[in-house]
Order: sequence, then structure tokens, then C-alpha cells
Amino acid sequence: MDIKNVRILKAPSETAEGTIMVDNATRKSLIADWGDRISLLGRRKGEAVIQPLDELDSGVQVARISEDLMKTLFIEYGEEVLLLEKV
Repeated sequence: MDIKNVRILKAPSETAEGTIMVDNATRKSLIADWGDRISLLGRRKGEAVIQPLDELDSGVQVARISEDLMKTLFIEYGEEVLLLEKV
């Protein structure tokens, strides 16, 4: 299992709480399936459910997260977080 570092972007407003959207390559490196919970590390530690990222954003090290998750991790848009492991 790999630890991934991704830059955070704003998720669409209809995104469910506690969600992080990542590309397929990131999901595979974490050895996780869509809908699994993973642990994250920003300024604080948290957990999120992984969902697929839009194809337009794929291929680069970005993720989109829900607003409540940003508050939990105590981060802002444009900052980086570590995707640690499947919970």
C-alpha cells in the first residue's frame, strides 16, 4: 500500500458529507474500492469515503473533498493532505 499526497480542490455542492473524490490510480495505490473509508492527514487526522473523481481531473495529484471534511482536517483549498490507508 502506498501513501499518496494530493492537493485539495473544492468538491461540487451536491457531494455527500465525509467524501473525498480521487482518481482511479490513487484508489488502486491505496488498495481500496469505491465506497471504502480511508484515513487522511491534514493539520488534523480524519476519515473519508472515497468516490470517483471526474475524468477531467484525473491523471494529476488532486482530490476534491466535502466542506465538512475540510473543517475536520483543518485545511484550506490548495493545501495538500496525505491519504494514508484503508480503514
